[in-house]
Amino acid sequence: MNANNPSGNLLEKTDSLLVIIDMQERLVPVMAHRDAILENVRKLLSFAGIIGLPVVVTEQEKLGTTAVDLALSRQRVDPISKNHIQLLPHR
Repeated sequence: MNANNPSGNLLEKTDSLLVIIDMQERLVPVMAHRDAILENVRKLLSFAGIIGLPVVVTEQEKLGTTAVDLALSRQRVDPISKNHIQLLPHR
Protein backbone atom coordinates (compact mmCIF):
# COMPACT_ATOMS: atom_id res chain seq x y z
CA MET A 1 0.00 0.00 0.00
CA ASN A 2 1.20 3.51 -0.74
CA ALA A 3 -0.01 7.11 -0.46
CA ASN A 4 -1.49 7.02 -3.99
CA ASN A 5 -3.44 3.87 -3.17
CA PRO A 6 -4.52 4.13 0.50
CA SER A 7 -7.14 1.38 0.26
CA GLY A 8 -4.66 -1.14 -1.15
CA ASN A 9 -7.19 -2.33 -3.76
CA LEU A 10 -5.00 -1.83 -6.83
CA LEU A 11 -2.14 -3.98 -8.05
CA GLU A 12 1.36 -2.65 -7.63
CA LYS A 13 3.94 -3.27 -10.35
CA THR A 14 6.50 -4.16 -7.71
CA ASP A 15 4.22 -6.99 -6.47
CA SER A 16 3.29 -8.34 -9.92
CA LEU A 17 4.61 -10.42 -12.80
CA LEU A 18 3.25 -11.94 -15.99
CA VAL A 19 3.29 -15.76 -16.18
CA ILE A 20 2.91 -17.46 -19.58
CA ILE A 21 2.35 -21.20 -19.31
CA ASP A 22 2.83 -23.76 -22.11
CA MET A 23 2.26 -21.59 -25.19
CA GLN A 24 4.27 -23.99 -27.33
CA GLU A 25 4.50 -24.84 -31.02
CA ARG A 26 2.94 -28.30 -30.65
CA LEU A 27 0.19 -27.19 -28.25
CA VAL A 28 -0.96 -23.89 -29.74
CA PRO A 29 -2.29 -25.36 -33.04
CA VAL A 30 -4.81 -27.54 -31.19
CA MET A 31 -6.07 -24.84 -28.80
CA ALA A 32 -9.64 -23.66 -29.12
CA HIS A 33 -9.75 -19.92 -29.91
CA ARG A 34 -5.98 -19.94 -30.51
CA ASP A 35 -5.96 -16.73 -32.57
CA ALA A 36 -7.67 -14.77 -29.80
CA ILE A 37 -5.44 -16.36 -27.15
CA LEU A 38 -2.26 -15.55 -29.09
CA GLU A 39 -3.40 -11.98 -29.68
CA ASN A 40 -4.12 -11.52 -25.96
CA VAL A 41 -0.75 -13.00 -24.99
CA ARG A 42 0.98 -10.67 -27.48
CA LYS A 43 -0.82 -7.69 -25.93
CA LEU A 44 0.12 -8.77 -22.41
CA LEU A 45 3.76 -9.23 -23.43
CA SER A 46 3.81 -5.84 -25.11
CA PHE A 47 2.30 -4.17 -22.05
CA ALA A 48 4.76 -5.97 -19.75
CA GLY A 49 7.62 -4.68 -21.90
CA ILE A 50 6.32 -1.12 -21.83
CA ILE A 51 5.96 -0.95 -18.05
CA GLY A 52 8.97 -3.14 -17.23
CA LEU A 53 6.92 -5.96 -15.67
CA PRO A 54 8.87 -9.18 -15.16
CA VAL A 55 7.79 -12.12 -17.36
CA VAL A 56 8.06 -15.82 -16.48
CA VAL A 57 7.49 -18.42 -19.20
CA THR A 58 7.18 -22.17 -18.71
CA GLU A 59 7.56 -24.87 -21.35
CA GLN A 60 6.36 -28.44 -21.02
CA GLU A 61 9.09 -30.80 -22.25
CA LYS A 62 8.27 -32.64 -25.49
CA LEU A 63 5.88 -29.92 -26.71
CA GLY A 64 8.52 -27.85 -28.47
CA THR A 65 9.62 -24.31 -27.86
CA THR A 66 7.38 -21.39 -27.06
CA ALA A 67 5.48 -20.20 -30.14
CA VAL A 68 7.86 -18.07 -32.20
CA ASP A 69 5.26 -15.42 -32.98
CA LEU A 70 5.12 -14.43 -29.31
CA ALA A 71 8.57 -12.83 -29.73
CA LEU A 72 9.79 -13.60 -26.23
CA SER A 73 13.31 -12.62 -27.20
CA ARG A 74 12.25 -8.97 -27.15
CA GLN A 75 11.31 -9.44 -23.49
CA ARG A 76 14.66 -11.10 -22.66
CA VAL A 77 12.87 -14.15 -21.30
CA ASP A 78 14.44 -17.58 -20.93
CA PRO A 79 11.66 -20.16 -20.60
CA ILE A 80 11.66 -22.52 -17.62
CA SER A 81 11.45 -26.15 -18.72
CA LYS A 82 9.26 -28.60 -16.83
CA ASN A 83 8.61 -32.28 -17.35
CA HIS A 84 5.21 -32.74 -15.75
CA ILE A 85 1.99 -30.88 -15.17
CA GLN A 86 0.79 -30.52 -11.61
CA LEU A 87 -2.39 -28.56 -11.17
CA LEU A 88 -3.28 -29.86 -7.72
CA PRO A 89 -1.02 -30.53 -4.72
CA HIS A 90 0.00 -34.13 -3.99
CA ARG A 91 -2.08 -35.79 -1.31
